[in-house]
Amino acid sequence: MIESKNLRLRAVEPEDLENLLIWENSTALMRFGEAHLPYSRDLMQRYIETASDDLYIAKQFRFMLEILSTGETIGHLDLHDFDPQHLRAAVGILIAQEQYRQRGWALEALHLMEEYAYEAWGIYQLYAHIPVSNQASQALFKKAGFEVSGQLKNWLRKGKHYEDVTIWQKNIAL
Repeated sequence: MIESKNLRLRAVEPEDLENLLIWENSTALMRFGEAHLPYSRDLMQRYIETASDDLYIAKQFRFMLEILSTGETIGHLDLHDFDPQHLRAAVGILIAQEQYRQRGWALEALHLMEEYAYEAWGIYQLYAHIPVSNQASQALFKKAGFEVSGQLKNWLRKGKHYEDVTIWQKNIAL
C-alpha cells in the first residue's frame, strides 16, 4: 500500500465489487470516460480477480483511493495503456461522490501515484486525454504539473455531437 498523511492507494479487493459496479455503471459518471456500456457483476468479479496482475503483463493497474482516517473508499486512479518500451502510461482518476470532489484528494492521489510509478516501475512519463468540457479535470492536471501538449479534434462522440480532447503530459522522472 502507498500512503500519505491522509490517503492510501491500494490494490482492488473483492469487497470493492459493489462500489465498482455502482461507479462503472453510473450514467452520470460515464460522461467522464469513454465506456458507455454497463458492466455485469460477473465481468466485474473477473476483473477484480485479475486486477492485481503485474503492470508489465496487464498494461494497466487500478489503485483504489481510501481515506486513512475513515477507511472510506472514495474513488480510483487508473494507469492504463502502459508502454514498457517508452516507460509511459495514461492516467485517469475518479472521485466518485460529489462531497469528496474539490477537496484535494485527487491531487494528493496523483502525487502519490507519480512517486510510486517512477520508483516501482520506472515510468518516465504520464499522460491524460481530457474532454475540453471537463474543466475540473483540466484544472486538476494543471495543478499537478501536467502541461497541454496537443488537442484531438472531434475525438469523443456525445450524442449527435463530437467533443475535442486535450492531451496533458508530465515527465515524472525525479
